[in-house]
Amino acid sequence: MALLEGRREAVRRPLRAAPRWDRRALACCVLAVLVLAGGLGLALSRSEQHRSGTNGVFSQAQVVAPAGATACQGRELLPAGTVEVQIAGVSEAPPVVVLRHDGRVLDRVVATVDQRAGVIRAPIERTEQARDDVRVCLVLGGASVLARGITPPGVGTAVVERAWPGSSLAIRYLMSGSRSWWAFAATAAERISGGHAHSGIAWVVWAAAGLLAASLALTGLIVLRTLVRDQPMPRLGVAIALVAVLNAAAWSFVTPAFQVPDEVAHVAYVQSLGETGRPPAHPPALLLSREQATAMEETGFGGASGQNLAVTYRAAAWSRAQEHRLAADLERPLSRRQTIAAGEAEPEPPLYYALEAIPYRLAHHANLLDRIMLMRLVSTLLAGATALLSFLFVKECLPAKPWAWAVGGLGVALVPMLGFIAGGVNPDALLFALSAGLFLCVARAWRRGLTMRLALVAGPLIGAGMLTKVNFYGLVLGALLGLALAARRTTLAWDRRALGMVGGAALLGGGLFAAGAVFEAVVWQRSVFAARPIAPESHVGLWSHFGYVWQVFLPRLPFQPQTALVEPGYQQLFESFIGAFGQLIVRFPTWVYQLFAVGLALVGLLVVRVLHADPRELRWRRGELLSYVAMALPLLLLIGLSADLRRHLVALVQGRYLLPLLPLFGAMLALGARGAGERWGRTVGVAIVMGAVAWSLFGQLLTIAWFYG
Repeated sequence: MALLEGRREAVRRPLRAAPRWDRRALACCVLAVLVLAGGLGLALSRSEQHRSGTNGVFSQAQVVAPAGATACQGRELLPAGTVEVQIAGVSEAPPVVVLRHDGRVLDRVVATVDQRAGVIRAPIERTEQARDDVRVCLVLGGASVLARGITPPGVGTAVVERAWPGSSLAIRYLMSGSRSWWAFAATAAERISGGHAHSGIAWVVWAAAGLLAASLALTGLIVLRTLVRDQPMPRLGVAIALVAVLNAAAWSFVTPAFQVPDEVAHVAYVQSLGETGRPPAHPPALLLSREQATAMEETGFGGASGQNLAVTYRAAAWSRAQEHRLAADLERPLSRRQTIAAGEAEPEPPLYYALEAIPYRLAHHANLLDRIMLMRLVSTLLAGATALLSFLFVKECLPAKPWAWAVGGLGVALVPMLGFIAGGVNPDALLFALSAGLFLCVARAWRRGLTMRLALVAGPLIGAGMLTKVNFYGLVLGALLGLALAARRTTLAWDRRALGMVGGAALLGGGLFAAGAVFEAVVWQRSVFAARPIAPESHVGLWSHFGYVWQVFLPRLPFQPQTALVEPGYQQLFESFIGAFGQLIVRFPTWVYQLFAVGLALVGLLVVRVLHADPRELRWRRGELLSYVAMALPLLLLIGLSADLRRHLVALVQGRYLLPLLPLFGAMLALGARGAGERWGRTVGVAIVMGAVAWSLFGQLLTIAWFYG
């Protein structure tokens, strides 16, 4: 009887087809892994002369000096193991470089001029131990042009015929010989650890390496299950979110403190909430505490001096003495109340900072760098939320091909700028997650109809987004329009119930925003519409505004006036979306951006192909597409206007402002894979995901090389 029952159960149970391997996708996966491993091996095997240190000056201007002049700069750290001094600049004749310490000459050499690289090279005798307060002088034998930048903490002022207050020459110190990155890995790991106020402790490096390895392994598992094998993966969205969290956490460990855009201001904002229970009272003035100012100085980022913050690109320490001083100074009982004026900062609504005040208070007894690290790790969870919600958006928009969901979701999870920004203390991380949630609400309304439950979710998202960052305002009207059009298609008429749900979502979002604004005004005596820096260009005519906003995104037309953009705005947006790390100065080589432009153009052609293949589907969903366009265009207009009204600010056109549109980017990648057809679709999907893996991995390696190499 038991045997018969077992046979009957087997008959009742549906037969599950064996997983089918896509040989093309498997071959592409194997080839991509080999290419990635080979490229990684070649990059790490490349030998070059590494830095023993740098004064961290970022070249932003020049000093022109005549023949016979002398250029000097004191308070330089000459790191141990230095065999060559490099000064950024060129000269018509080789200058003489003199190093002095405690009134005596350490070395005096005739330098060589590398006109192509734009540096003056001075080989010196190897320094066995680090020396502080070294004076570097150049006796110029010909007319020279030397690079200068804002003076970092602990660095002297440049003196070229006269003193240049606030400016210093950019100087690098090089180690002997050429070594591969494999051989240099231990030194780089030591420098990464030295910047976390726990010098000599290697757990930071092991944590970053473990997070990165786990992210790559989980990505490989998802690719094998969903693209190479015709087999659904349970909790695929959760796995993709975990990839994003692991990736962003690795970014948080390898990026030095304060080297995420505007992190200085955001940390000060969180510290104000965490210590006093209230945000900065009079934005946009930035006030720092003695504790934060000390941390900035000891990590080499910059100091609060007048109206300038000295932005540098060096790691925290180049010597043991610096590491020990960093750890000792951060353990001192320094004041956490903000009293040091440091110029301008962007005022933002307080929601993100209130969230980050939780880890700040939990680690209240730790030093500031440890608190920043915990805040960064909390922020990485928002990267996971962004990837998960973007995956669900792709799933709603493209339900026919489950394997394409993984392409879109992983494509978003591995975007380097998402991991880099969410790996720091920056309200953009919450903005990205809330924007993805709002896109998902609109997509669900079109696929499943607008319901009261969906309206009750969309309303709080709108309110939370408006209390997070001003850029979110650009999405609100388009989202409400999308919900209204979806409701009309559901009911086939503008009935009272549909309008009530859309109006309820708007009122709920507006009510939450108004409650937050009233709370700020009554409890904190602070306006949610805090005054921003004065816009010098606000008086120009309408035609000038139109021309500038146009050129932020599109090439200049012949009849339009020339703008103050250093390079075309669309080029700045594109390149800084692909990758611009640190203080937007760590960039890929030019050929990488060109390669990405070609790749995205090919994906775009595949998208056009799949849309053209079924015009009826396109006509049926034109209202949905209109909704997404109505959300994207006002956001772009807001980005352009922000750049237009503050043209005096450098590098305001940034690709990270496009990241609220990541759900659309994921849908584009998924559509591109589907556009390759049934036979080649998953193969193209594998290529897209593996390209995203290389994109993320080499972005992190580039950041490590810039700061620690």
